[in-house]
Amino acid sequence: MKRLSLKEHQAVLLNLLDVFDQFCRKHDLEYFLAYGTLLGAIRHKGFIPWDDDVDVFMKYEDYLRFVELWEKECQANTDLAKRYKTWGYEGEENYYMGYLAKFFDTHTHLVEHMKRDIYYGAYLDIFVLENLPENEKALKHFLMSWRHNSRWARSLSHKNIGLNRLKCSWLPTPYRYLQKLKKLRSEVTPSETSLIGPAGCAERKRYMHCVYDKSLFNQSTRVPFEHLSLPVPQGFDKLLTLQYGDYMTPPPEGNRQGHDSEVYLKEEGDF
Repeated sequence: MKRLSLKEHQAVLLNLLDVFDQFCRKHDLEYFLAYGTLLGAIRHKGFIPWDDDVDVFMKYEDYLRFVELWEKECQANTDLAKRYKTWGYEGEENYYMGYLAKFFDTHTHLVEHMKRDIYYGAYLDIFVLENLPENEKALKHFLMSWRHNSRWARSLSHKNIGLNRLKCSWLPTPYRYLQKLKKLRSEVTPSETSLIGPAGCAERKRYMHCVYDKSLFNQSTRVPFEHLSLPVPQGFDKLLTLQYGDYMTPPPEGNRQGHDSEVYLKEEGDF
């Protein structure tokens, strides 16, 4: 296998974004560029030069439809489904994260060095926007409970991969803690809240950085991203300011780094 340079990796990611975007447009699914990918679109009209991943936001309802429609694509055994794969954020393969989904290219091989090495392909991260309670006390409880349960699911999946497949609600398995996440979600009525966010990104001392007003995502607008045109939320300025402060000023050179991963292009016989 050939190891890809950063530029070659970005070219693979751009193709991945194009495939994902076309699928979403075909099925009227709404998504938005997120985090460094959103920042790159606004500040660089494409990738941040040193960035090596792609992030998108998707509202929970659209995410469920995406999973359902992709499953149909897989059942039809299309060329698209043969090359690209989805790990749902509640799927057994993806227990180690517990709060995001991945869409990746199986013609590539990626090794991500975390608590244990994770093997998949060059990927796009889907951060699911959950409905969040408005009451400040309830909001903090929701986010800290989500953080606690997703961390346990992740920790247990690192320690014993065999437990991932055991769907038991009374043993300390990843499944048990993901069931608790589902219960948390059911306690929030979407029509009764104006808040939304990727709950699993909450940190104990900075939990509000992942809480957004729904109005920021009422509409999207398409902006240039390399040779593509991709959707960003109408409230991108407030979003980026919340996340990065003075986001139009690049960080010092010493802070310009990507993720600790290796990406390879598979040989044709390895597909």
